[in-house]
Amino acid sequence: MRSSAEAAFNRLADVWDTILAERDGGEHECARELFRAARLLEGTPTLGKALTDPARASSDRSRLALDVFGDSVSGPVSDLLSGIARERWGSGSEIIDVINRFGVQSVLAGAGRTGILSQVEEELYQARRLLRDQRDLRVALGDRSHTADERAALARSIFTGVGSDSELLLVHAVRMAPKRAITQTLAEMTQAAADRNHRLLASVTVAVPLTTAQQARLMRLLTERYQGPVNVHVYVDSRVVGGMRIRVGEDVIDGTLAHRVDQLREAVE
Repeated sequence: MRSSAEAAFNRLADVWDTILAERDGGEHECARELFRAARLLEGTPTLGKALTDPARASSDRSRLALDVFGDSVSGPVSDLLSGIARERWGSGSEIIDVINRFGVQSVLAGAGRTGILSQVEEELYQARRLLRDQRDLRVALGDRSHTADERAALARSIFTGVGSDSELLLVHAVRMAPKRAITQTLAEMTQAAADRNHRLLASVTVAVPLTTAQQARLMRLLTERYQGPVNVHVYVDSRVVGGMRIRVGEDVIDGTLAHRVDQLREAVE
């Protein structure tokens, strides 16, 4: 997203967080309303174009948003959509992305309020890793020959162990496919949860599960290295053979045996 658009999003996000905090509940319904609004815009390109038309006054764009959404959403969501329309967005697709982001943030705000934000982050991370490894499952969830409701039902039947916050976000990611890859959407959601938790996100791949003590030590070492709290997500993959691979943002520390074998093979060749 453009820097000016990101700044606009952040301004609105501060206000939206305050509104959600004052409501003390109802985050899921707000998220569903926002997701529905985004889908309406996706299916009506002319409306998205009108809401982002720089030739129209911001007050006109705001009034249009109220006319379109006012009767179908709650008061706070109507006000948010009106505020979004006042800002300058580069295209209809950009405003759709913004509305979807606010839907995600609404769910994460609820998870934070109830103290399970880290759990949601972990569930989204594990779902993404599962889908990365299971191509057939990934394809089935993004198959547009089935309706969005059918694909959503399939997602619910697969991810039965997750909480209601994660389920809502997973279903939303599935509904957006295949226009947006489910794994990409889940990666962005996981990062959004980590950002909201004011923590860096470390993805750790190992051959065998870490013990609680090992995971605590790793978290302590990464916290010292990056001088701030780090959330560690562990993924077990027998292909690494031994050791571990750690990714924090753009940093990759590959200490796996498989990586060392590859390096040795390259040196010999």
